[in-house]
Amino acid sequence: LEQRPKSEQTAILARIKRSDPEQVVWFGFRARGSNYPESDFDFAFFGVEPSRAWWEYVIDIWRDPLTPCPMAITQFEDFPLEFQSRVRTDEKFIYGRCKIKLP
Repeated sequence: LEQRPKSEQTAILARIKRSDPEQVVWFGFRARGSNYPESDFDFAFFGVEPSRAWWEYVIDIWRDPLTPCPMAITQFEDFPLEFQSRVRTDEKFIYGRCKIKLP
């Protein structure tokens, strides 16, 4: 996220906070720094209850993108196990309700 304007970073984090996750990590090409200009942002959410706040977040991203680049958001627990380990390999912590990193 560091390469995005501060206003985009603030808006992304504000929306993330509203969905009330335990933790959010950034992963994929952009997190590794091997992205193309049109690469999407990949975010994995941990400990999200499929609540109204979560679905409002998903709909907000779809209706009102915060960046010119697409954003892919998903609940980590929905990933297959082999993909979970790939996410953990290149993740960057960007938000958490608790101070510790979740397993």
